[in-house]
Amino acid sequence: MIRHVASALLLALSIAAGEARAQVIAPTAPPTTGPAVRPKLEGIRSWGYQLQRIDPERVARSPYDLMVVDYSRSGKEVGRLTAADIQLMQKQPDGGRRIVLAYLSIGEAEDYRYYWRDDWVEAVTVLDEPGGLTRPPQQPAADVRLDRSTVRTKTLRLPKLGAPVWLGRENENWPTNFLVRYWDPGWQNLIFGDGDSYLSRLLAAGFDGV
Repeated sequence: MIRHVASALLLALSIAAGEARAQVIAPTAPPTTGPAVRPKLEGIRSWGYQLQRIDPERVARSPYDLMVVDYSRSGKEVGRLTAADIQLMQKQPDGGRRIVLAYLSIGEAEDYRYYWRDDWVEAVTVLDEPGGLTRPPQQPAADVRLDRSTVRTKTLRLPKLGAPVWLGRENENWPTNFLVRYWDPGWQNLIFGDGDSYLSRLLAAGFDGV
């Protein structure tokens, strides 16, 4: 479901000198596809945010002045939005121009993106936090003992030897996402370096920004 927020706070993240800065990222020249004239952010009064199962026709029918979407319906290259999809979303029902921004995570790597390799990680069983520290009533705290029957294990996907140095452990609260050392030059080059970087792909597709 497209979610509406009354006022827009637009954060497009880039990394420079090892720290994140808030800015709107836009190409230096007008895009080769879609309307060449961009509406100004000052005119934004409402916006929507949808990262899964994007329907360009539904976005086009929405009343929002700005939409934030993933570049792909599925998150994978096979489901990526076409230039025609983006142009459709840029048109508002009243004939106005909608700004369409692409979502880009710089703090985590996602195992369904075009750059991912499955042989970077392996499943490892480790001890979970012990849940069996028990103390019978009226017994001094010094006699606290570990109840080994309650020790638990869990399986984590961790980087293997030979994986990129910027890759960290999987986010236990958000499987398929892996923490990264965002200050590492290798990760920064993958995200917004020259050539076939993630950012270059998004801007070449016709998005207004990131």
